[in-house]
Amino acid sequence: MREPFRAIEHVTVGQTPEGVAVSPDGKWMTVSNIDGTNLPNKISPFCTEHWSLMLFSVKNGHATMIAEAPIGKNNQGVTFRFTPDGKYILIQD
Repeated sequence: MREPFRAIEHVTVGQTPEGVAVSPDGKWMTVSNIDGTNLPNKISPFCTEHWSLMLFSVKNGHATMIAEAPIGKNNQGVTFRFTPDGKYILIQD
């Protein structure tokens, strides 16, 4: 991991990314997305019921999406971070 952090690549994520967390060892990155939960028109094809959390593996300066999971609904002010050992992600919902 390089100090200070710097941009090395652009990755595509879901609708309206809200936050990013990087594991202490720099091997993992997560992104939370609003994913249309804020849309007033529930008929919209972009509206979803839950936010999503995307998990990326970071190797040799490249991020690869490993998994995506739904998280709460209408999470304004979502807080998430890795545990100090980098094995778990804590999400305040």
